[in-house]
Amino acid sequence: MTNSRLDSPLRCKLQAKTLVVEVKGAELTLGAEKCLWWEKYQSLFIADVHFGKSNHFRKAGIGVPLQVTQEEILRLQAVVDKYQPQKLVFLGDLFHSEYNRSVEVFSKWLDGLGAMETILVKGNHDIMLDEVYDTLGLEQVEVLQQDGLLFSHDAIQGTGFYNIYGHVHPGVRLYGKGRQSQRFPCFHWKDNEAVMPAFGLFTGYVSVKVQAGDRVFLIAGREVVEARASEE
Repeated sequence: MTNSRLDSPLRCKLQAKTLVVEVKGAELTLGAEKCLWWEKYQSLFIADVHFGKSNHFRKAGIGVPLQVTQEEILRLQAVVDKYQPQKLVFLGDLFHSEYNRSVEVFSKWLDGLGAMETILVKGNHDIMLDEVYDTLGLEQVEVLQQDGLLFSHDAIQGTGFYNIYGHVHPGVRLYGKGRQSQRFPCFHWKDNEAVMPAFGLFTGYVSVKVQAGDRVFLIAGREVVEARASEE
């Protein structure tokens, strides 16, 4: 897709790149499954699953298939099978607010993970009683700091750490020749922070504002492709 541009006054160059990026000395793998893998610590990071959001839509009279939660569980299992993490970290908004049947489905899935450490970095939608998360075996934290990186649900500035977070549900629209365009979820990498794509199936995208020097990694099917903004 040559001669494409982002939702931005900047032009971009598209090229296939490795999935590995380095920040603060850490090598991180960006997965096309909308996840981040830190091999050094055998840690898998996932943001904004929003289990139960499909139930919210159905209550509002919007037709959503009943098997959505099961599909999301299957996707989670696929990434766990692929990376075999010792630690699974959810960067907030694991559930979409109130208690619903998806909690029970997720609980059964967690039971099959054995001794894997599971951590919830709490987000604005994680509003159920702490006892619910405790029963699930999730360690609840506000932030997670490792080496020079700070993981959170929303952006935290002025810490001196490189901040990796979710919440935004970043996406980007690419334009080809004529009026052709297509939207993609993405990782948005900046000088001092990076935004994770939303893992959930019903989360939608918010178009990112790309500045010179930013790195945007599109998730196009089973591939991660970099769109680098420039002022050329």
